[in-house]
Amino acid sequence: VFNGNGEPVSGANVHIVNSQATTTITIDDVTDNNGMLQVVDAPPGANAYEITVTKTGYTSEATEDATVENPNPAKPHATVLLQQVTQISFVIDQTSTANISTITDTCAVVPSVSFNMKGSKLIGVNPDVYKFDQNLTTDSSGGKTVSSLEWDTYSITLSGTTH
Repeated sequence: VFNGNGEPVSGANVHIVNSQATTTITIDDVTDNNGMLQVVDAPPGANAYEITVTKTGYTSEATEDATVENPNPAKPHATVLLQQVTQISFVIDQTSTANISTITDTCAVVPSVSFNMKGSKLIGVNPDVYKFDQNLTTDSSGGKTVSSLEWDTYSITLSGTTH
């Protein structure tokens, strides 16, 4: 587990579930000082291991199911083959907050402006499925606070033709 600068994240919570096994396997552990967690002798399974990585004050990352909305996950559930090593990397980082204001060119407040805010990180490809893609609206004071944002590049597109 790494942060946005490629540095190891120690103490990250790793939740692993394999519900394809005869008996469901659940592993909850934390990464070491090198951001690593090693699981030995895991039973083999194709796309069998659902993995979620979290840490308080940080973003989360997980493997994804193929769904109608996301038919080609960028990080599908892990496959484990007999007597082979499966390596998966996750990137989590401290969260941040964006304060968005809608104002005119003379700094007059414009209330209730609808917009779309989209990050560049993908959780699916072909079609592209963005990890963060939300339609939002500023309040009566022309402000909107978006919390728990992860390290990414965001684009903001105004909705409608009024503004």
